Amino acid sequence: MDSNVAASSTIPNNPVVDKETRAQKDITARREFRRRKIAKRQLLVDEVAALRQRVADLRNVRANLGFPPPPPPVAPPTRNSRDEEELKEMYLGPKPVCPADSTVGRRRYTSILAQRAYRWRKVEKERPMLEEIAALRAEVLDFSVQMRRVGARL
Repeated sequence: MDSNVAASSTIPNNPVVDKETRAQKDITARREFRRRKIAKRQLLVDEVAALRQRVADLRNVRANLGFPPPPPPVAPPTRNSRDEEELKEMYLGPKPVCPADSTVGRRRYTSILAQRAYRWRKVEKERPMLEEIAALRAEVLDFSVQMRRVGARL
């Protein structure tokens, strides 16, 4: 009986083996996707930590050299629904067109809307970190410009 199992696994286009192979490939693909997602998130976290440390060092240098403190950061404006729709179009592309009054295509349309909402929630989750990175980079750039101006005067 074991020889039959071994023989069946060597038969080309065996549906049982193909199904197992596909399932294994799916599991491997999911693990790889999850690993990449975690690695991407970790890169952002590491970059934020490095920028925070650099900004803290630059603030100490600025205080030791007697430069005036930077102006307080401007609070981000609140978003209304129109601005949010523009951001969604920028990040996710144009909104899909609703099918006509018929029910054909309605399920696909609602599925696309659900996927779009899911992707938007993912973008919204990463957005504060990306905004913080942008603010820290702007502060580093501001300090670099200030130091070059002082260096040019000397």
